[in-house]
Amino acid sequence: MKAPHRFEARSKSLLMDEDRRKRQSPESVLGRTDARSGQIWADLGCGVGYFTIPLARMGARVLAMDAQSEMLETLVSLAGSELNRICPLLANIPPLPLLDASVDRALMVNVLHEVADKELIASEIFRILKPDGHLILVDFQKRDTPHGPPIQERLSPEDVLSIFRKMRQKARWDEEEYYQLDLALDDD
Repeated sequence: MKAPHRFEARSKSLLMDEDRRKRQSPESVLGRTDARSGQIWADLGCGVGYFTIPLARMGARVLAMDAQSEMLETLVSLAGSELNRICPLLANIPPLPLLDASVDRALMVNVLHEVADKELIASEIFRILKPDGHLILVDFQKRDTPHGPPIQERLSPEDVLSIFRKMRQKARWDEEEYYQLDLALDDD
């Protein structure tokens, strides 16, 4: 099996550009969640902190993971006073370098399509979430759009629900290029 495409650090400026802010603003995505002070979030594939820093501004503690040290270095330089609520972790996920039942929310934005072993990342997310935990997952629609990975690497929301079958969909938002799912651990 061919390894999925991976976003390269040399293109990191695209992660914070104004065009992306118009298409996928952190305020819009995070505004659909219950993010609040005191929660512990794991930002899986955090990149340069496009979502990490706004989460920290909301008062959440953020465990920010990325496989590329250059991305984390940029996050640290951009975080300013929010850095005291951010713990940058160099990690090639999966596995996730976190304790069982240690986070309230996991966030994956435009990352799942890059993970080779999707079943393993799903089981790792189940492992780290607290019993009332949620996964907030945002990724590219499985159709041709101006931005994003090759269409054959994209997953539909139904594909995601199949991978995360131990979770139930609480909410879904569809936009032109992206979808956002709020998945909660099943009560049973």
